[in-house]
Amino acid sequence: MAKKSLLIRFKMLTVWNRLGAIGSIASILGLVLFFAPMIIGTNESEIDGQALQSDLYIKSARFEPMHTFFVKDHDHHKNDFYETAFLHISILNLSNQDILVTSLEVVDVDGRGILSPAYSSSALGPDVSKNKPVKIPAGDEVEISYSGGFKFNGLVDQFDLNKLANEYYVADISPRISSRNNLVIELNQKLTELLSGESKIRLKVFSGRNSLIAEHIFNITSGTDIFDDSGKIQHSYFLGDLIHWLNSPYSEGILNKSISSAPSAAGALTCTGC
Repeated sequence: MAKKSLLIRFKMLTVWNRLGAIGSIASILGLVLFFAPMIIGTNESEIDGQALQSDLYIKSARFEPMHTFFVKDHDHHKNDFYETAFLHISILNLSNQDILVTSLEVVDVDGRGILSPAYSSSALGPDVSKNKPVKIPAGDEVEISYSGGFKFNGLVDQFDLNKLANEYYVADISPRISSRNNLVIELNQKLTELLSGESKIRLKVFSGRNSLIAEHIFNITSGTDIFDDSGKIQHSYFLGDLIHWLNSPYSEGILNKSISSAPSAAGALTCTGC
């Protein structure tokens, strides 16, 4: 009887061990499934779109070229703002409370070298101590500027400048607008060739000292027109400003390949009026 009792206990212990093992495996699988999205990430990081659930909706963005975008140098001095533009982002507050944006950060996802050391002192950057926070009232849309510049190395040479100067654009508003949608398609093609493929940037929006409240992926090589509010960069504004500055006194002589007469001063990397 004692031997039989020991055998029954052994079998029961074996069953409990098996159940324990199954429970352990289930726990491990649960942990893997829970942490996998954090480790692997989501497909949202590969396309234009909201990469973080938030009360802020990133509607669109636009590049604003510097007025000396086409001026390579002036009086034998290098123009540090040559082929440089700044990014403006339209953000809609979907919540019923005001939201205070304290800093912005941009990451060059594909490592295309698109980020420039140029700096705008009147915009938001990663350093909270240098920023003036921007309030987005509940239900309102606000355009916020990023302090860091973007360098489009080689873009000027991609254009037929005389042809670009004759493109029609809406000049009596700011920002200016290029009216030809095909020009947006052509710009996307030029940027794709220039940057050796698609070029994505990740925008991070912070509140407080360092609380991430929104995240968004933009594809610079997939820009759109002004009617697209699906979270993309509206290149019609970029092109409108480019055409305007190409026809302005700042670019005097550019169309004749003589840039020495451009009246713009150059040298400083900080844009105090941007």
